[in-house]
Formats: sequence, C-alpha cells, structure tokens
Amino acid sequence: MYEAMAPELLSCLLPIWEMNVANILTGGSNWPRSLHTAKLVMKSIRQILAHALPSVEGDEFARRYFTRILELPDIFLRGAQGGSDEEMALSKLAAKSVIEAQNRHPTGFREYLQPFLEVYSSLLMKYDPGRSSEKAEALGCVFVKNVVQCPTYRRPIGSNGDDTEVTPATAAGSIVEAFFSTQTCVNLVKELIARIFVLTESELQSWENDPEGFIRDEEAADWNSDKLRPIAEALYVSLLSRHRDLLVGTVLGLTESVPDSELLLRDACYRAIGRGCYEFTTTLNFAVWFQGQLEPQLKAPISEDMRGKVAKARATWLIGQFVSQIPRDVRVIIYGDLVPLLGDRGDLVIRLTTVGALTALVEDLDFDGNDYAPFFVDSISGIFQLSSATEETESLSLLLQFATSLIEKSEPEIIRPHLGRMARELMTLWDSGVTKQSRSDDLGSKNLIRSSIVALLTKVIEVVGPDAVKDPDIVKLSYPVIYFGTLTEGGGGVYLTEDAMDLWLVLLHELEEYVEDMSRLFPNLVGLLRRDFDNLKVALDIIVAYAVVGGAAFMRTHGQSVLDIFLAITGNVRDRGAVAASEAIEVLLQLFPQEVSKLLAPVFSTMVDLMMANKESTLVSKNHDNLIARVVVQDYDAFEMLIKTHQGQDASPEVARERMLFVVRDLIDKTDMHWGTLRKRLSGMALCAIMARNNADEVMLLELPMMLNVLVQVLAELDEEKEPDLPQETAPAGHLVTFIGLNDNDEQPLKEMHSARKPTLYQQRLQRIHDDDFAANLNFAEVCRSGLNEIRNRNPAGFDAVVATASPSILRQLQERI
Repeated sequence: MYEAMAPELLSCLLPIWEMNVANILTGGSNWPRSLHTAKLVMKSIRQILAHALPSVEGDEFARRYFTRILELPDIFLRGAQGGSDEEMALSKLAAKSVIEAQNRHPTGFREYLQPFLEVYSSLLMKYDPGRSSEKAEALGCVFVKNVVQCPTYRRPIGSNGDDTEVTPATAAGSIVEAFFSTQTCVNLVKELIARIFVLTESELQSWENDPEGFIRDEEAADWNSDKLRPIAEALYVSLLSRHRDLLVGTVLGLTESVPDSELLLRDACYRAIGRGCYEFTTTLNFAVWFQGQLEPQLKAPISEDMRGKVAKARATWLIGQFVSQIPRDVRVIIYGDLVPLLGDRGDLVIRLTTVGALTALVEDLDFDGNDYAPFFVDSISGIFQLSSATEETESLSLLLQFATSLIEKSEPEIIRPHLGRMARELMTLWDSGVTKQSRSDDLGSKNLIRSSIVALLTKVIEVVGPDAVKDPDIVKLSYPVIYFGTLTEGGGGVYLTEDAMDLWLVLLHELEEYVEDMSRLFPNLVGLLRRDFDNLKVALDIIVAYAVVGGAAFMRTHGQSVLDIFLAITGNVRDRGAVAASEAIEVLLQLFPQEVSKLLAPVFSTMVDLMMANKESTLVSKNHDNLIARVVVQDYDAFEMLIKTHQGQDASPEVARERMLFVVRDLIDKTDMHWGTLRKRLSGMALCAIMARNNADEVMLLELPMMLNVLVQVLAELDEEKEPDLPQETAPAGHLVTFIGLNDNDEQPLKEMHSARKPTLYQQRLQRIHDDDFAANLNFAEVCRSGLNEIRNRNPAGFDAVVATASPSILRQLQERI
C-alpha cells in the first residue's frame, strides 16, 4: 500500500520542496521558514526513496530531485566549504537521501552514480580540517565507500569484462569501474592520507588534556562510527583491496618521500599502512621495517614535543596491527622495547597504546609464554601503576584484559611468586579503584570493571591451581567477591553474577579441603536459582563440586536446599536444563548411593509423574529413567518410596501398581536409546530387581519376555565391547561422563584421555567417584542370573508359562550367556 502511494506522495511533496528551495535562493525574509519547510520535506522524500518507491530508475520525481541537488552545490553539496548549522542542514539531508537511494536501489541508481561519485570524491579531496563540515563530509564519504563496497557492482569471478552479459547490474558496475581508475584511486588515497588521516591541532590538544578520550576516538575505527576519519579509513581499505599492488606502492612511496620535519604527515602514512596491514603483508617485510624505522622511535627518550610522542605512539600501534607478521626472535626484541613504556613516568596515550599492542601480541596464536617470562614482573607492575593513572572505564578494562590474557598464556611457576601482590592490587581496585569520580557515576561501568577483576582472578586460580587458593590474599579477596557478585539484591547485576559464578566454580575445583567460608556461600546459590534459571548449567556444576569437595559435611548442612533446588528445576526448565540436572543428580547418586536415593525421592517421584503425563520429551525421559534405574539398583527401598508417592501425596495401592508398571515398560522401551553400556546395564539390572520383587503380579509378569529381550541385547553389547577391533560408542558432547573425564568406553581411565598433562585434583576426585561407582562395578551377567532365578523360585508356574511365550532364539542366547 505504501509503495502504491509513493508516486502520489512525491507528486505532492516535490513541488513544495522546489518552491521552498527557490525561496532559499532568493534569500528573502521568509528564508528561515523556507529552510525549515525544505528540511521537513526532504526528510519525507528520503523515507519514500528508501522504503516506498519500487525503483528510482526512470522515475520522473527522483530525477527532478537528484538533478536539483546537483544543480545547487552551494545549498546541497557544501561539505568542503563548511558553513553554519542552518547552511549545512540541507547538505546533510541531501547526502542521506543519496546514500539511502543508492543503498536501496543499487542498479536503478546507476544514472546518478557518475555525477555523485564525482561530487563527493571531489569534496573529500578538498576537505579542510577546521573549515569544512566534518559531518557533511562524512556522509559524502559514506556514499563513496558504499559504492566501492557494493557487491552488485562487482564483476563476476573469472570474468574479464568482455564476455559478461549486459544487465543493469553490469552496466552499473562498468560505471563504477570506469570511475575508479588507477589514477583516481591514487589521487583519492593521497588526499585521504594528507587531509583526513593527519592529526589535527584540536586532536593534539585532546591528547594533552584528555588522553583517554583521545584513545577512545582513535579506536572508533574498530567499531561503527559516524565520524569522518573512521569512514575514510574504511573507504581507503576498500580502495586498497581493489588496486592492491598499485596503492601499496603509492603509500610506501609517499611514506618515504615525507621529510623528517613533517612528522604528522608521516604519522598519517603510518596510519594508512597499519589500517591496510593485510594488503601490505606481501610487500612489506615488517621485521626489517621495524628494526630500521620503528624501533629507533621506540628507543628514543620520551619527548616533551608532541610530535615526538605521536611518532612513538604510532610505532607502538603499528606493532599491534602487524602481530601475525612478526617472527619469534623479533617479538622478544619488541617485548624489551614495549614493556618499559608502561612505566609510571610516560605519556598516558603512549602507555595505553602500548597496552593495546602487548595485548595483541599476547593473544596471538604464536605467543610463547616462556619468551615473555623475563618481562612478566615488569608488565604486572606496569599494569597496576597504569591503573592508578586511568580515569575511564574503557582504559581500566583494557588493562585488566591484558593482564587476564597474559596470565592465561603464562606458566604457573612464573605467576606463583606474585599471587599476593596481584590479589592486593585487585582488592584495592575492587574496594576503591572503581569509586573514582569519573567511574562512579554509572553503576554499570563499576560493575563492568568488577567483572573484569573477577575474570582476572578466575584466570589466576585456574592457571596456578591449588597453590593459588592457599595464598591468604587470594582467599581474602575471592570469598567476598563471590558473595557480592551472587547477591540477588544489591549485587553487581547479571554480568557480574555470571563471572562470579565462574570464579566460584574454579575456586571449588582447586580446594584441597572443604572450608566453612565455602559452606557459607551456598545460600547465595539457592537465592539465585529461586530467582531464575539463567545460569543453570554453571549452578549445577557448582552443586556437583560442592558434593565432590564437601562430601558428607556438605550434604548434612545443605541437603534440604539441594532437594529444594532439584524440586524447583524438575518440570520447569527446557530439555537442555533438565538433562544437565539429571547429570548432576547422577554424580550425587554415585557419591552417596543410599543417602541421595532417599533424599531426592520426591524429585524422582515428580519425574515419574511428568513422564506418565507425557510432559517430558524422549530425551529428558530417558535421562529420568536412568536415574530411577540407578535408584532401584542402589536402594530399592527408596524406589518403593517414590513409587508410593503421587503428586506429593501417598498413593493408593492401585496407583502405586500403575506407576510401577509404567516404570517397567518405560525402561524396556527406552533402554536401546541410551548411549554406552553403563546406562543400559542399569536398566537391565533395575528390571530384574523390580520383576523379582513383583513376580506375583500377573500383569507385571507379562512384561518378562520383553525384559529378556533387553537383557540379551545388553549382554550382546557387552560381548562386543570385549572385541579389541570394534569402535566404542562415544558419549554425546557435554555429557556428564565427559565432564567427569571419561569418554567412549565406560571403563576408559582418565589418564589415557589426558596423557599430555597431569590430571587436576578435581579430575582425580571425579575419577575416583567413577571407579568406586557401586552400580557400575556390579557384574551384569551375575545380577541377571540371580534376578531370573529369584523370579522363578518365587513363582515357578507363572515364570514357566510366560517364558514359554518368549522367542526361542532369545532363550537360547540367554542360556549361552548366563
């Protein structure tokens, strides 16, 4: 409907616009009103061109509109000459109309490509900092950049242009290709560097007065920005990729030709090389260039002259751009050049730029922590010295990111001697560093810094291991941080909660002994899960870690809370959460076979209720079946307890019998769905146990032939596992057994999986839980034999009658195996 109305709307709006433009030209007393009206109409026309008009191609109103813009450059195209806000308003609106029309109708706009490319490219090459309108020029630059990057205008791969069918798209592409000739590109690139890439006097003043603001603006090119220079840099990179060989040589030649006295122009050339680093890699040997051109600037004393500071900062920045091209031996030299620049007497822009370059080096795949070891102490010192000099959240976050990356890539023995100092420095930042006036206005900013502190602390404990949690300063910091970060009210918000929970889990993993401080934290987890299940997976991992590390002491103190948590989860989360909860419960059942079977009986009863009501998916149901089978095998009394409870109430004998039958049938139906043999063995053993105790029930006994099928299937798979050349079934990604440290075969020892590194203390604990698993250590064939004998001894006639209906093949295989 909007598209159908577009021509009529334009036919009404365009004459009004033309009339007011004419009034603006005459400059009469109604000039302000005409300007205001023209602006409003142009906003409407812009929306129609971008969102309603099917195409600008051949459209009379579009032609009149764009032609008039081109005819009146002093009104609509005055970016280079600048002017007052009123004078520039129409130029900005005209540029936005052109941008959106080209973006929406790339082929239909082709008749206007040439004139607008000429106009806006010319305006860029006439840009005069301090005089020209940066916003209007930025919009013109957006148009040129969009045209260069537009995929519609690109020649098909493998085409030389002569064999391409002429279409509107190829016609438009030919216009673009003809305009961006080699000479045009050379001229445009030179002017971009000389006019837009050069730091202005106002920027140098910002460097002096607001160094962190200057850094923030410099980094604008790394994210979407409406400022001229970042847009011009994007245009430059696109042109560079279009004519790589020619323009790389042009930029390098321009750099070499700059006299020593023109340091700001050389800085602009260096900026161009850094922004286009990918295109320069085949031509520029960075290692040689660094040692010949950049290193002398890094080694030069800190200059009071601003241009000397610019040269040093740019040399540092270039290292961060060319990280992947720096060989290992040169990296060591660079470390020695950069780390001293972090010191407390340097220029703040240079120091922060150095942090960015070092972060890029440390995070590179080829980084070697041993090479950096001699510089570790000075780096940590420099980070914390610099943290006291920064005022903005972004700067401190950058420092903490560097520290976190460095810790992650360093060896524990390098970090260990400095644990106490790092913890004390982080405590200072946590308590007072985030309360600087410039950081305290925004609670979100404070919590962003706190999240970075928590992430660094987590990485320290993760890398150093148990020795970290023995350090009194680390301990003194960690528990209050976790407590504050996991408060449901008055804490640090969502992101801090996530980071604090990660720290909590890592701390638990590294504890050698359960401590009261850790016990006192557990109610916070209960509070978080009462609020929501947003961090359910890590919360479940924390519960498991508490049980593994705290053992019986934890269960005595917090057993009721554990029951409440799993009751709240069951039936109220999606499949992934339900499966994760089942896996956590499985570890608890392995740790405390009888205690947890009885403690969580209400949870298991609820699982049966949900499955009988068909409210759970097959994936969730088979995991619930596995838990119930384990309860049957480990503590039959607990199983009877959950069967005799229905929806929280005592079940009648009829209901209890119905629930028992359901469990038996569900175990039979889903046994084959389980991966690995352990869960299938549990199902088979549970069926034997249930059938042996309920063999007088004629309906139950009718399930015996299907149960025999299950037993034979599991016995056959166990026999196959004994064959050395057969592939073993693999656990699904993220499954509990993988979490414990096992994979493939249930019996595979963890040490075979982690032969390249020593298992952590926590992994060793999990391995022992697996090795000591009561149910896993039962002899399946023996359990089947004794279970079937018990069924037959208790009800010989019924047993023989039902078995007679079973498949002779199944009976023969069963006889052979047990």
